[in-house]
Amino acid sequence: MRNGDPIWIHAVRKPVKTGIDYAPLLEEWVSEYEAREAAIYCHYTPERFYQVDWWERAQCVAQYRLHRLVEMHTEDAIEQASERDMRRQRRGR
Repeated sequence: MRNGDPIWIHAVRKPVKTGIDYAPLLEEWVSEYEAREAAIYCHYTPERFYQVDWWERAQCVAQYRLHRLVEMHTEDAIEQASERDMRRQRRGR
């Protein structure tokens, strides 16, 4: 939750644009990059990840995405607090 709402409905203020494109080949599929990251997050090797059933893979990807979303919002909140503190310090001078 962020400000009382589910975290996934909030956008981060300043998303990072890396220029790296790793879109899935088909809309319903998960990109290979994200699948490998989800596998590692769930303590699978990428090779073993593709051997488990689709439901387990889907749960790993969902958990990984939620983890990343929470990380991004945490970083965003820290940045907002830092900016707020800097503004307060400037006014206090």
